[in-house]
Amino acid sequence: MIDTLIFDFGGVLYDIDYFAATRAFANLSLNPYKLLQLDRAGIFNLPSEFEKGNAEEDDFRNYLRKEYEIIASDEELDKAWNAMLLGLKDDAVSFVNSINNSYKTALLSNTNSIHYRKFFPETEELMSLFDIKIFSYMTGMRKPDVEIYDYTLKKIGSDAENCIFIDDSIINLEGAKAIGMRTFLFEPSHNLSDILHSI
Repeated sequence: MIDTLIFDFGGVLYDIDYFAATRAFANLSLNPYKLLQLDRAGIFNLPSEFEKGNAEEDDFRNYLRKEYEIIASDEELDKAWNAMLLGLKDDAVSFVNSINNSYKTALLSNTNSIHYRKFFPETEELMSLFDIKIFSYMTGMRKPDVEIYDYTLKKIGSDAENCIFIDDSIINLEGAKAIGMRTFLFEPSHNLSDILHSI
């Protein structure tokens, strides 16, 4: 019996354009092609240790400057990095609110401190609806590491077989499947209501 829904944030409840960040970085770079040729997997790899909280903001910024020949202030880099954050989906708050009496809800997001400072104040109403919220950079773990799914289950007090994990990344879903969760791949064509139809 499904009693818990665990949501990814970006790409499910919040609109993201990953390539907006690389385009913005390219405008600051002496070698823009190196950024513009990155695929989505390459963009995901940019903040790997940063998303685990294992690198400081200055380490991340200096990595970008060196790796991509960027000449920019901290503020310019942060603005370019945040360019991918488009805003909350129109029905995110109403949808999570509508299921709160039927399911335990958790948010499990790979994110970093720069993005968190940008999106959290804009999404406080949504955040208040979840039973628990887990942000990777505060834990030392990130999806698809199995450890972060175990951590989430312990925090919310649910068994894996009673959970559905919703994410827009197949790789992240594989980590959840590895510990026995059911999963739902959220694709661009989906509406949030499609999640309930799958249960």
